[in-house]
Amino acid sequence: MADICHFDENLLKEEIVKAKKDCDFLMVFFHHGNEYDFYPSEIQKKYSHTAIDNGADIVVGNHPHVLQGAEKYNGKYIFYSLGNFIFDRQAPFGTNETIILELTLKNKKLSEIDAIPVKIIECQPTLSNDKSNVEILNNFIRHSEGMGVNFKIEENIIKIK
Repeated sequence: MADICHFDENLLKEEIVKAKKDCDFLMVFFHHGNEYDFYPSEIQKKYSHTAIDNGADIVVGNHPHVLQGAEKYNGKYIFYSLGNFIFDRQAPFGTNETIILELTLKNKKLSEIDAIPVKIIECQPTLSNDKSNVEILNNFIRHSEGMGVNFKIEENIIKIK
């Protein structure tokens, strides 16, 4: 069996520093984490922190197929897993809940994040109804406990300022 790609933490650092020089706002997106685990692994935290420490303005991840929490780390945000968006299977529990992130930048800095809850119905992302919104948002907040993010729910979305 042949390996396709090896992850190199030093290369990650170098690439983030290099990319940051060429952009105003750097989002690092990871495909990492344990499938169906609602909480980030230590390795997810390590590499996400490495990205922030080397210049990333925000880190977003996916792979676990479920919504994981968010962390505020060194003044910047990490969204460990947004869950599924369009996917052909909504089992086991939690694989049908996700959020859409809407980022607002002012003067090349992140000024606001809206987390918009979405339910996957028959493999399609669907803006959820009020009851589903509350469930998704509460699950997301619960999975983020202890990670330094202050959430404010307004009009059935999470506002992070």
